[in-house]
Amino acid sequence: MKKCDDLLQTNQQIDVAFHSVSESAKKDYFTRLNGSIDVARILAKQGLLFRGHDESKDSLSKGNL
Repeated sequence: MKKCDDLLQTNQQIDVAFHSVSESAKKDYFTRLNGSIDVARILAKQGLLFRGHDESKDSLSKGNL
């Protein structure tokens, strides 16, 4: 029941929280979001995977990112 009450509180809804964020923070967020989407599109077009984080010399799974 508490979760339902939380959803009905308008001050906790996503659109209200988003409108209270500064314009520069919104611009930064959308820049990062668009960059992530662009990377996902490039990897999808080339059939590449989102994997690998260990880029050391001995790693067998360097990945694309």
